[in-house]
Parts: sequence; C-alpha cells; structure tokens
Amino acid sequence: MATAKFVTKKHYVKKSGKTPIYLQYIFNSENKVLINTGFEIFPNLWNVNTQSVKPSFDFVCEKKTYAVVNAELSDLMAKFKAFLSSTLLRNQIPNIKYVVDHFDQYIKNNSQNAKPIPTELVTLEDHFVDFIKNKEDAVAKDTVKDYRSLIKHLKAYEKSRGCHLNFTSFDYYFYEDFVDFLFYETEKPNGECGLLANSVGKQIKNLKCFLRNRIRKGYCASLDLSGYTTITEEVDMIFLTWQEIVKIYRFDLEAHPELKDTRNLLVLGCLTGLRYSDLSRISANYIQNNVLKIRQKKVQKFVQIPIINDTYDILQNYDFNVPKIHINDFNESLKVMGKLMGFDEMIEVTHFKKGKSLQKSVPKYELFTSHICRRSFCTNEYLRGTDPMLIRKISGHKTERAFLTYIKVDELMAAQKIAECWQDRRLA
Repeated sequence: MATAKFVTKKHYVKKSGKTPIYLQYIFNSENKVLINTGFEIFPNLWNVNTQSVKPSFDFVCEKKTYAVVNAELSDLMAKFKAFLSSTLLRNQIPNIKYVVDHFDQYIKNNSQNAKPIPTELVTLEDHFVDFIKNKEDAVAKDTVKDYRSLIKHLKAYEKSRGCHLNFTSFDYYFYEDFVDFLFYETEKPNGECGLLANSVGKQIKNLKCFLRNRIRKGYCASLDLSGYTTITEEVDMIFLTWQEIVKIYRFDLEAHPELKDTRNLLVLGCLTGLRYSDLSRISANYIQNNVLKIRQKKVQKFVQIPIINDTYDILQNYDFNVPKIHINDFNESLKVMGKLMGFDEMIEVTHFKKGKSLQKSVPKYELFTSHICRRSFCTNEYLRGTDPMLIRKISGHKTERAFLTYIKVDELMAAQKIAECWQDRRLA
C-alpha cells in the first residue's frame, strides 16, 4: 500500500549544519521518491516519531518558528494526500513517475486559489479556539463545553500515543484508534476508564463538525470523513407516569424542605416539556396572558406554552420566577428525593461498548436526571392521544424522528394503547 511521510537524511548535512526535510512517497516496496519540502533544520531538532520539528525557542528555518514550520508541513501533506485522492478519482495510477511529473503543477494550481491562513492559526488547538469563537454565539453553552471536552480528549490521545496531531492525521486509521481510546482508555472524573457509546459518538460528531468547518474555510485540504461513523445506542432512559408525577407533587416534604424546590422544578418540567437550560430561566418577563414564550437555548427557537392549572399554581408560588439551582445540584437532589419517595424498583440498564453489551440493575431513583422531565412530558402526552405535531410545537423537536426518541412506551403500554384503539372494532 502506498504511504507518505516526512523524513530527514541523518548522514546528509550541509555546510550550514542543517539537513533538508523531505516528503517520502513509497508507491510499493521497490519504488519510492523523496520530494524536497524546501525546509532545512538542524538534525537534532527533528522528531522521527511525530514527523515534526521539536519545540524550540529560536527560529528553526528561514525566520520561522517550529510551530509555523510544522503547520506548513501539515498543509503540504494534506495537499499531497488530496493530490493522490484526485488522481485515483480520475482512474489514474499515482506511481512514482506520475507523482514526479504532476505534483508540482498541482501545488501551483492550488496555490493560485489558496486562501491565506491567518498567522495566529498555527496549531490544531489554535484552530479549535477560532472554531469555538465563531460558534459560541450560535450554539448553546453546553455545546461549547462539548467542543472543549473534545480538545481535552485529543490532547490526552496525543499524550497516550506520543504523537502530534495535525490536519493530515485524520484518516480512517486515526478514527479507529481514537474510538478505541475513547471506549477503553479515556479517564472519567470518577476515575473509571472508558466512555459509553453515545459519549463516544458525540466526540466523533463534534470532530467531524470541526473538520468540515476548517475544510469549508479553506484552512485544510479536503478529508475523507465517510468512515467517521457517529456511534449511537438507544438509551434505557425512564419516564414518570402521570400517577408517579401526582405522587411526587403530593408527597409531604415538610420534614425535608430543602427538596421542595427540586420537586417543584421536576413537576414543572414534566408539565411543560422544557429542557433544564430553559426551565431554570423561567421568569415573569417571559409570561404574558398566561402563555410562556421563551427562546430555547439549544436550538434558538421560540416555543409558546400555556400556563394553566398546576403549572400556574407552581409558578405563582415563586412569583413566576423559578429558583436557581445548578443542574449538577438538581440532578443529585433528584436522586435523593426519588429514594425518599420510594422509587426503588430495580431497572435493568444496558450499554454497549464496541458491540459488547454491558448490563446492570439499578434502583429507579438512580436514573433520575433533568432529562426525565422532557421525556415524561412527551411520553404522557403521546399516551393521552395528543397530536404529535402539537406536542412537538411545545417540545421544540424539529423532526418526528428526534421526537420519537423521547417516547418511552414499553410492550405492555403499547398493547394497552392498541387495545383501546381496537375496542369498538367488530366484524359483525
């Protein structure tokens, strides 16, 4: 299989004490060529393992820092790989003669149309900072946190593999190894190793988003991301039935006043279908004529929700300004409250790692999180026969597919629902 990498000649040093950096292209075991990159460095500054220039405080080549040289080498490798891809797409064979005859012209043609890269965008992290800066006003804060989490995982990967990532690193071999790293080696805050499937999928999704943004802006050559599959699994998330919501709402918390705000926010979420990032922002400013009108932070879309009956009563207790509870504290309080109220039914939870199922049983209250509000709202309204289109108008789901992921109807409930629909059907 044809390969390309950067090399130096250990035993070829010019009078200046420097040695050229070459792009070595190996077409097969008997045919290879060295393409001079135009860069010359002192031999001791070359890192053979990462194929890059070692960090240095001085200029390493033609008044360029090591970071600039590495960035330009990365750009050259990306162009070379794009050249090979375009050659194959034209049903040409990229043998040594073809590369020698055509690569220089390919570089010249692309240089004429190339967009200059800002001088502050040198490292991959520089590009991430620029990407986040341009995105943070258009996406939710949690999404920005996810982008920063990806940077952290990529740095951990570099440290683990002893490599330096650049835009030429993102091929299918990197994808497979990075996914394995996330599944089995990434250390979580609780000290455990390995992310679950949906967490891994989120990292890959965000990486693809970042790379496509850089490609569109002309900061890196086209990359084949077709093999970067976004991994997902159906989550065994629970919901609260209407009877359970009533139980929670009526539960006597006089002996536990610290849980009252948590209880009220939970019930309010089950009645409105709002994400916690929106639920926690409800104030009198958003309510007119008993209608809550609020722009959802995650999707930047307005929703309008009628404020009547129990919803009105709960909000009135707070003068229509809900208490501020950090989401982490809210989730912890939910579990404490759920245990206190007797939600200790054992639930079997299944997760997957690289196709292997991991099963365990946990009490229901352990699964209480802020997401239970939205999931309960959608499921209960669906079971009551509310038009899914109307539910989506309130929940803010853009597509039916996204909406249906929130519907949790087990086989028994499905059978009961069908029985109701078939009740009046008679053949004679």
